[in-house]
Amino acid sequence: MTQHEEWIVRELKPGDHIRVKHMSFYHHGLYEGDGMVIHFAGPSLEHLVDPEQVTVRRDALEQFSNGRNIEIRKYSLKEKLTKRPLAKVLQSARDALGEKGYDIIYNNCEHFVNRCVFGKAFSTQIDEMRAKVNVD
Repeated sequence: MTQHEEWIVRELKPGDHIRVKHMSFYHHGLYEGDGMVIHFAGPSLEHLVDPEQVTVRRDALEQFSNGRNIEIRKYSLKEKLTKRPLAKVLQSARDALGEKGYDIIYNNCEHFVNRCVFGKAFSTQIDEMRAKVNVD
């Protein structure tokens, strides 16, 4: 949706799109509030290679971050105008709990959060990777 994203550190609020660095990629989630995160993940980040073990799940913030720094997506004015209302964002995430179909290129954790926030699944992380290797 955008070529440039800004990520900040501040106190978390329900509906925040958050991420943590894991090796060479970022893992994304949606902060639900009360210390809980809804995200597309396996029992641990290491299980992302087995799509059958990956579901949309609710975990404690500490489990999501695993001690890593949490960054929060800061939206541009244009993005703020296209975001869904907070209640719809959170309901979309809750409705997806237990969902399967993970695919690292076409349906990953970032796709999931953007689908909840904007109603459209996309992954800037994957788009940037594709641009670097000129793959469609």
